[in-house]
Amino acid sequence: MKATTARNGFRPPSEVRSLAVAPEELAGLAEVAAICGVTKRAAQKYTARADFPAPLDRLASGPVWLRADVEAWAKATLPLQTGRPPKSSS
Repeated sequence: MKATTARNGFRPPSEVRSLAVAPEELAGLAEVAAICGVTKRAAQKYTARADFPAPLDRLASGPVWLRADVEAWAKATLPLQTGRPPKSSS
């Protein structure tokens, strides 16, 4: 279906997302840090991990995640192990 331009110059978007999420259900980097109980710098490292949930979207201010996804990840993953991994006994 091709979008057409109306007489007033308005052109409807070619794709409209039907996703309704309340603001309190979203988490930016500051909220990720608060949920995880770490600094924003540590939260940046967490969000770069392969096992961290994918962001819902990216805004001009940065990525946003579903708060429930971040909370579930934190519950299942934190606290992270510190130190070096044990040597393999080969």
